[in-house]
Amino acid sequence: GDGTLRYSAGKLLEAYGQVPPLVVIPGGTANLMARHLGLEWEPAHLDRQVLSAVRGGKLQYLDAASANGELFLLIAGIGFDAAVVAALDRVRTGPITMWSYVMPALQTLWESRFLPLSVAADGRAVFGPAPAMVFVGNVKEYGTGFSVLPRAKSDDGLLDVCILPCASHEDLLRLALHTMAGEHATLEGAQYLTARRVSVQAAKPVPVQLDGDSAGATPVEIELLPIRVPFIVRDRV
Repeated sequence: GDGTLRYSAGKLLEAYGQVPPLVVIPGGTANLMARHLGLEWEPAHLDRQVLSAVRGGKLQYLDAASANGELFLLIAGIGFDAAVVAALDRVRTGPITMWSYVMPALQTLWESRFLPLSVAADGRAVFGPAPAMVFVGNVKEYGTGFSVLPRAKSDDGLLDVCILPCASHEDLLRLALHTMAGEHATLEGAQYLTARRVSVQAAKPVPVQLDGDSAGATPVEIELLPIRVPFIVRDRV
């Protein structure tokens, strides 16, 4: 899964100071990285296809970022989505499917506390304190299949930031519908910007997720790293 990939890339970076070209063979739930890279392997021809891709040497680079010192490559979420991930993390005992998120999502919805957040980008206050969800990352895609960061480019040397005010269950439902329609970033009160450093603070801890894995709570300091991670890709047909 994407969390294992992030962990492996982090260990390589820690050990060698750089990350060699990586091949992604998806085996997780959302497989967000494979979707972003356009990788569709055929199980019956996996060995041949991977060998052909390696020999082809076609690379796609992704900016790398860190959150409180922990590497991530795709997207960080602060707020409701991270609370769902944390709820699932508390009860999971092995492999999961999309259905595994249903009960944690319902539990989180029932227990939701819409806590005020304050967001700063490149040292400048841009939001809050007010209840919201915040997404920071490199790619457009999200685990749900919807585009949460629609203007993101994974190798442009910038992090995309989407801040969505959310103070009630009604707001949450409205945001979900607008996100499915691709309209969330243009809603009144929403903010969409790019930055190299993002800080999210809260008076009480608010959950954080990195690439779909639970990663503690606020305060969180996110920064773009001066490295890009190379991935071996295939020609899209």
